[in-house]
Amino acid sequence: MQFDVENVKALCQKHHLYWWHRHPIEADEWIKKTLDKGRLRRLKKKANTINKIPLDFAQLSEELKKKIDELR
Repeated sequence: MQFDVENVKALCQKHHLYWWHRHPIEADEWIKKTLDKGRLRRLKKKANTINKIPLDFAQLSEELKKKIDELR
């Protein structure tokens, strides 16, 4: 899941380190309100699935670049 593009939600360092990790219940409630329901459902399904296919980091890099370009 750590390299899944859908599993990315950008937080500043302060909120990531000092809020997200120290208050996981509050963070869970926040993410459920913030993410679209379909995305949340897909992420939960992926988190509960064992995927033995090796990652293609070149493809992953291209996907990430494309997502970043879409946000600009």
